[in-house]
Amino acid sequence: MFSPDAATVNKGRTLQINITEAVTPDQIDQVRGLVLDYARWLEADHGISLKFQNIEDELAALPGKYAAPTGALRLAQAMDGTPMGCIALRPYQGTTGEVKRLFVAPSARGSGLGTRLVADIMARARNCGFRRLVLDTGEFMGPAQRLYEAHGFASIPPYSPAPPGITIRHLGCDLD
Repeated sequence: MFSPDAATVNKGRTLQINITEAVTPDQIDQVRGLVLDYARWLEADHGISLKFQNIEDELAALPGKYAAPTGALRLAQAMDGTPMGCIALRPYQGTTGEVKRLFVAPSARGSGLGTRLVADIMARARNCGFRRLVLDTGEFMGPAQRLYEAHGFASIPPYSPAPPGITIRHLGCDLD
């Protein structure tokens, strides 16, 4: 059943999208596919490979570090089950969690789904007991940065190394 806030508008049409925890093999495969689409886009359009983050191992082990109760692997699906987006949460340090793998399928961009996914993962982080969130994003990802800033994230000192030649922006947000 879709909640009243499951409707988002994209280019004048309403998209019914449900955000759930990816727990079944099919749901996890859908998240894996979305993350692979994201990784291919990064490499093809920006020359950035996620191999430095051991992406193959991460995807093979899903939900892995994102498993409940200390993490979350969220999947946004259209009413017909089509995967539309994803976002993940994992423990970072103490009461700080790390947001990873936000991706919205091209067909759902401009619908507000990114906003819903960020709000959803922030609520999950609170439920997991985290008091702070951190994340990193490419300096070239202006829309993503604006989305995070709209949810209270601000620049923080680097908490993880960036691969050579890539400018990363680190952001953090208190959940209190």
